[in-house]
Amino acid sequence: MIVYSFVRFDIMKNMYENLTDKKVIVDCGKELNRDGEFNTMIINLTLLSIAMDEINDTNKPCLTQIRVIEHCWDGIGNWAA
Repeated sequence: MIVYSFVRFDIMKNMYENLTDKKVIVDCGKELNRDGEFNTMIINLTLLSIAMDEINDTNKPCLTQIRVIEHCWDGIGNWAA
């Protein structure tokens, strides 16, 4: 499965553990962009969003922090918030 080759659990874990640290989030975005550009970035952000929703366990999506990450990544490769 080709999609799995883009998944970077280490980077998702680092972003989850440092959700309020813009430098960490930007560095993770740059690393994902180096790995596979936009496809890698969107796959990992989507998986992080799903994981955060499961961890939250309130039956409400955790989209606010995902939007913050999207804006932090603005301008990295082809990423545009």
